[in-house]
Amino acid sequence: MEIYNTPESNVEIDKFQSAPSVFWKIFFWIHIVLILFVPFAFIESKELHYLDYIDAAIFLPIVAFCLYCYAYSKRPIGSKIYSVLFYSYFLWAIFYEGVAPYILEVPSYGEEAFIDLWVIIIPVFLIPTLFAQYMLTKPINA
Repeated sequence: MEIYNTPESNVEIDKFQSAPSVFWKIFFWIHIVLILFVPFAFIESKELHYLDYIDAAIFLPIVAFCLYCYAYSKRPIGSKIYSVLFYSYFLWAIFYEGVAPYILEVPSYGEEAFIDLWVIIIPVFLIPTLFAQYMLTKPINA
């Protein structure tokens, strides 16, 4: 009587999806808390620009969704869709955080752009957010 041996598989041990650290979960929840304050900007400031409405209605939900997906290792959509979200947000972030306030002098959520603490705060949130979105563009086993 012969014992059945399973066939050899071509699985690479080095490639796996690692779970993000606790930092990403905390970063996600900090983003959610800050996003909850956005409606107050609409109530408080009368000088909102249509770019603020675009940011709040389109890009803040994209950021929240992508950060959630990265922090909790969820992939409800494909890598190509994440790529579209990443590149659209990347271009939006350059325009909305750099070009609009400093070159076109469009106030962001009713605040004039000054080179002060915001120059530090914006990259602290923007760079990790873009990193998380970029990591979602990679296939799971790539």
